Amino acid sequence: MPKDDYFAKSSTEQIIKTPAAVTTDGNTAGIDITQFRGQVMALASILNTAGTAPTMDIKLQSTPDADVVNTVGYTGTGNGTLTDVEGGPDAVAENITITFSNATTAAVVGSVSGALGSATVGTKFTSAKISFLLTAGEIAFVNLDAFTVGVLARTYTDVVAFTQVTGSPAGSIQRKTFNIDEIGRYIRANLDIGGTVGPSFDVGIAIYGMQN
Repeated sequence: MPKDDYFAKSSTEQIIKTPAAVTTDGNTAGIDITQFRGQVMALASILNTAGTAPTMDIKLQSTPDADVVNTVGYTGTGNGTLTDVEGGPDAVAENITITFSNATTAAVVGSVSGALGSATVGTKFTSAKISFLLTAGEIAFVNLDAFTVGVLARTYTDVVAFTQVTGSPAGSIQRKTFNIDEIGRYIRANLDIGGTVGPSFDVGIAIYGMQN
């Protein structure tokens, strides 16, 4: 996606949504934007490709830095630790269990999200739902030792809105600027499509700015 001359050629690009067809309402995955500072530019390319009386509304939304981890519990034999626990950009209200199969490996499963991957002692685990670090203690973890983490849902609020695109065929490339230092750690795009007879838009969104 093209940069605007308003920004230096050395500015960093962060893709919010890879250009692709959109046929239903939804949110993009939350993106960590702490690498940026100051004024940034958001660029959206929106092209209607099908539908009767189609409309597309796009809003960039952010969420506060506040921790969404509610509770942490443990049952088992090993006396290692669970630290640096943070809810991810797409955290939902659920209990996440971290269950060991041996001294160094644990399965991470959300009560709503399902399987999130495998965590390894000594290596930070990171996902869209949760991140944490497992550290070994004097007594090794054993099969079925388990941590349980209660997580609250992240809530997002609008930062900027792009002008609604209507008609068939129709499209636009729109630019919005805002101060990234004034919003939260994560950002996402909210896509609201309207119309009948299979409305579809090709949409791509990126932000450009200077790194910290």
